[in-house]
Amino acid sequence: MDSRVFLRSTWLLWTLTAACAPALPWEASMTQLRALGTTDPITRKLVELDVTGNGRIDPDDERVWSAVADAALTQLTAHGKGIELKFGLYHGPKEGAPAAMANAKLVGSTLDLSALDDDALRVVAVEAKWHKGLTRLALSHGEVPATQTPTGGAEVQFFPGYHADVLPPAALCTGIQNANLKPYVDAGLPVVAIFDYDSTIVEGNVMDPFLAVLVARRFVRDEANPKLSEYLLKLNDIDTKKVVANDARQNAQLLLDLWSNTQLPDAARPTAKDMFYLIVSMMKGMPVADAAAAAKEAYDQGAGGFG
Repeated sequence: MDSRVFLRSTWLLWTLTAACAPALPWEASMTQLRALGTTDPITRKLVELDVTGNGRIDPDDERVWSAVADAALTQLTAHGKGIELKFGLYHGPKEGAPAAMANAKLVGSTLDLSALDDDALRVVAVEAKWHKGLTRLALSHGEVPATQTPTGGAEVQFFPGYHADVLPPAALCTGIQNANLKPYVDAGLPVVAIFDYDSTIVEGNVMDPFLAVLVARRFVRDEANPKLSEYLLKLNDIDTKKVVANDARQNAQLLLDLWSNTQLPDAARPTAKDMFYLIVSMMKGMPVADAAAAAKEAYDQGAGGFG
């Protein structure tokens, strides 16, 4: 097909899809949206997810929350701002600030956030994104908006004693001890701490010693070699003859050596994402007992120079 015809056809399909999509119920949602970010996160209830106010949690609620989050984030991005960690931690609405959506208005069937300042836009983007996720979770469980059912907390990316570069174990323990969890417990909310593992709980990636154990124990199977070879041959400055001559175990060791050599330019090193998927591909057909033994050894003892 001619590329111009393909592009016109694709544009027409997108246009028809957008035209056929049901309009968002903004009028019915504005009362609830005006309160976004003003309710106490400790006492939030499932009923607050029913942004359309029709007495049930349905796909329209998720669509509205998603559209609000997207609109706020689009405007923030245009201002060179965002909600990612690099733009600073989100601590919730500022004390004494007016409701984040106070200056939002409807222009026809479009939500207009142009009068919101960046602080308000950030509250709207984060809180609406959080509500969207909770709504999706509620939908997956077929929940109804029972008044007394808690929504599950709030998205406040803050930890006592947090440091952007270093958070040693002692500071972590102090932070946990200093966190005031009593209001949440008193409200009947279960308190759960969830942490990233690699480069957070441990230094480096747990896949490094795991792969080292797979190599040392000769658990890497021959059928893994075609994919390993194909990938390695794409890297810059690779010894192609060596890769072709290597068996699966040798190529797995070469992969680990390249990944571990931080002095190499990026084009000559595998990425963390590729390392992960290649290790997974090496495990195809591996007995579960072998994988479990390798994992236990990697956690308990380390391997190949990795702690």
